[in-house]
Amino acid sequence: MTADGLLPAAFLSAGDRIVTRRGLRPLRALIRRPLRPGTRCVQVARDAFGGKPDRDVVLMPDQRILIRDWRAQAMWQRKAAAPRITQVIDGQYVRWSDHTPEAVLQLFFGQPEILYADGLELASADALPAMAATKAAQAAPR
Repeated sequence: MTADGLLPAAFLSAGDRIVTRRGLRPLRALIRRPLRPGTRCVQVARDAFGGKPDRDVVLMPDQRILIRDWRAQAMWQRKAAAPRITQVIDGQYVRWSDHTPEAVLQLFFGQPEILYADGLELASADALPAMAATKAAQAAPR
């Protein structure tokens, strides 16, 4: 989601204003990273998260997703959690994918942001501060 409406990530460029949970933020960089054939990815089925995403989505295993429903409470005893997508693989709606895209796009804002993609709330590629990364690791299910 951008200030100009819904756009595929491939059409974004530095300076575009992206809708995040904290409001409009300028995109600092968009990096396209080619993937080797056979790179493991995660398939998220349409409606896997209570009507979200809007369509099937393929994500990288380390992609963080903001979860603000019963799953966050049941798995992490929190109202919201931002686990890696692999932490919510259930084998049916969220599963390892047979498909590897040619490349992935990483969005950078200069600080971590939550952005919207196909109805999902995804973490930007910006590195989490050390303290937040430690808290996120502690929140992971064991």
